[in-house]
Amino acid sequence: MTPRKPSTDQPTLRERQRSTVRSDLAHSAMALLDEKGWSEVTAADIAQTAGISVRTFYRHFATKSDALWPILHEHMKNQHKAFIDSDETDIVERAADALVISFESSQGGLESAHRTYRLLLGTDDLTSVWLRATVESEAGYTAAIETAFPEFSDPHEARLIAAIIVTCIRVALFDWIYDRPETLRAHAVRALDRAALRRPI
Repeated sequence: MTPRKPSTDQPTLRERQRSTVRSDLAHSAMALLDEKGWSEVTAADIAQTAGISVRTFYRHFATKSDALWPILHEHMKNQHKAFIDSDETDIVERAADALVISFESSQGGLESAHRTYRLLLGTDDLTSVWLRATVESEAGYTAAIETAFPEFSDPHEARLIAAIIVTCIRVALFDWIYDRPETLRAHAVRALDRAALRRPI
């Protein structure tokens, strides 16, 4: 019997290649959205810009709108990691910091994130993709809250707080992208404060 190789958390070569292709398609889709407007973009356009076949595109995504998922997923993953890694004890400050860090650490930084979400939220087909992403974000935040705040380890309580955080972030992003003068962090803190998240739940 061949001994089983020890498992690792490192992605395989195939997984890394798949991730690279999906990222290339996502950034191609975003560039075309910015250049042409979403109604004028086709899956074939996205594939051509990324240098792959349409057949390969459909191996990764069911629709052209789904091609933007990796960008949203990157932001969410970075946000949850920043939330867990923070040593801030105030949950409002911690969530606001995590949001900003997630955008600053993504490709293109805050400026690119501002443009990305302005385009996403200005296009009906893409808003639905973003709203679907918030469901995944709630699950990620639930796990992050249970890890970072043992006092909220009850699953119901953690899910409730995660839903509040994600909703507040959604409101903050809408305010931020439509050119209100405050910073993203200020919008996030204001929304979270209005939800009275600092009080014991």
